[in-house]
Amino acid sequence: MTLPVEEFIRRFLLHVLPHRFVRIRYYGFLAHRHRDRELERCRALLGAATPAPEPEKREDWREVFLRVTGHDPTLCERCGRGHLRLAGDLPGAADRSPPCHL
Repeated sequence: MTLPVEEFIRRFLLHVLPHRFVRIRYYGFLAHRHRDRELERCRALLGAATPAPEPEKREDWREVFLRVTGHDPTLCERCGRGHLRLAGDLPGAADRSPPCHL
């Protein structure tokens, strides 16, 4: 869809709240305070079964990087065949943090 600049800005500004207004993101049965109880009640009223919890599988940073970028971070950039592996940590490296400049 192509819009004139004025129409785009008008539509964009419909999402901007006036000064001192606060957006309420979740209310009703999606409110954080009552969400579990109210969703269970909705399921009971609809006759829907409670979904089985999915097993938590945490992706390693390498898997996430490969999935997002399509580039294997362990692949050697020079030859493109060998894989880089962590040999060890430098002693005391975790104890040092960068200086704080406040």
